[in-house]
Amino acid sequence: MIPANIYKLKGTEDDKQIMNGIKLDDEHYLRMFPVWHAFRGNSSVILSPATGIASANYLLNDPELHKIALAQLEWMVGKNPFNQSLMYGEGYNFTPQYAVFTGDIVGGLPVGILTRDNLDVPYWKTAVLHNYKELWGQPAFRMMELMALLYQHK
Repeated sequence: MIPANIYKLKGTEDDKQIMNGIKLDDEHYLRMFPVWHAFRGNSSVILSPATGIASANYLLNDPELHKIALAQLEWMVGKNPFNQSLMYGEGYNFTPQYAVFTGDIVGGLPVGILTRDNLDVPYWKTAVLHNYKELWGQPAFRMMELMALLYQHK
């Protein structure tokens, strides 16, 4: 999984989350997951930079960039700490999603894996609730964009 960001301590409530990242120096920390509040889920956090890396690979034709972008796709379909695909109907051990009006949609992606409290480690509840297992359009669009970029040269 691509790290979310490097954060600087700011003397705010966010510092509790920031300090659970990997310490780089006295005031900077690398976090795998973003500093977040009410809405938590990392599908877009993973897929957006992955599309950027795949786009760079389109220009540079670098096998390492291809592997990095592909690894983000693999995370989404089950190569993650929970051994579970986030995409309904695809990949390994997928789960029902929170889609009140439509029900589960094959190919649908939720907001994504979250963290617990202020920690910087993946947390995936088994309950089907909003926000993390809620079906959103943006992650599905990013996934299609990533697949197109990864496989247009093949």
